[in-house]
Amino acid sequence: METALTHPDFDFPVNYSVATLPDGNTDQVVSTIDMMRQFARQDSQSPVLYSSLRDFQEVKNISDPCQLSWEFAKSLLRFQRDELTGGSIDPDTVEVLVRPVDAVLLYKRSGVKSPGDCDCFSMLVAACLLALHVPCSFATVAADSSDPTVWSHVYVVAWPGSARRTPIDASHGPVCGWEVPGVGRYTEWPLMGGGERTAIVLGFLIALGGLLYYMWGQNK
Repeated sequence: METALTHPDFDFPVNYSVATLPDGNTDQVVSTIDMMRQFARQDSQSPVLYSSLRDFQEVKNISDPCQLSWEFAKSLLRFQRDELTGGSIDPDTVEVLVRPVDAVLLYKRSGVKSPGDCDCFSMLVAACLLALHVPCSFATVAADSSDPTVWSHVYVVAWPGSARRTPIDASHGPVCGWEVPGVGRYTEWPLMGGGERTAIVLGFLIALGGLLYYMWGQNK
């Protein structure tokens, strides 16, 4: 069920939906990746996203699909932790997802970047790559050296050529192709795959009929 609310990051009412995450880091990641994949797949088919991506490409004159997707995501999103974005709605919020098409719509409406963390950046990058017919996966890693057993970061890995693997971390990477070093755990979740490779689910959709998905649970 969708509900409208006011949110300090937006100057208009935002629609949102809520889902409850399971207990446990791994189960939460699996549930969230599933939702992220759904949003990325669906929004890759959006004419609004595709036309905006192509307009951006023409202005920036970027031919490489990985560089294009990295720069496009950074032009539409600003990094903000989920605890801050979702905290004004519910203090127990664990994940908040901004759908790729809603990040596009918000910027087209008001020129404002949507708040989002690595989940949101990754969904937008993946949606762009799928729209450009580039195979890709979400990559989840345990990037916190203080606890190398807990999934703590997600980004995208693309294969623009048959043997070319390109990591795309638009939320933390200083350049396209940068990859977080020294991770404790690493798993890839193909966007068109299933089974074990899925992801954490949370969502924040905005603007013209937009929707906010957020989830609460134990630990991320």
